[in-house]
Amino acid sequence: MAKEYAVPGAIARKNEAMIRKRLSSVGLAAVANAMGVAESTVCRMKDADDKDGKSQIQRWAAALEAMGLKCVPVHFQCFDQKEIEALFTLAKGRIERMESAAELVWDDE
Repeated sequence: MAKEYAVPGAIARKNEAMIRKRLSSVGLAAVANAMGVAESTVCRMKDADDKDGKSQIQRWAAALEAMGLKCVPVHFQCFDQKEIEALFTLAKGRIERMESAAELVWDDE
């Protein structure tokens, strides 16, 4: 389930910042090529509209937040928080019962 944030739009702002940062580092041409559009189209997407002052990037960032999604770099890995908490609980329980590091040694005999 999506995490609830105290400030509505916080994830949208982070999404927008991530998109803009990556767009500037990758370049308009590479993104336009990947989308199959002209570089000028991508440039217009990042500029604010005259109607409401929002860019297409801002609109998509807000849409991602509304769907409970966020932008992260491709090298990040996602883990279920409940699974990680369960692993920590198991590990903590085992470590608390240990009296020394010698108990970590695995004997094959």
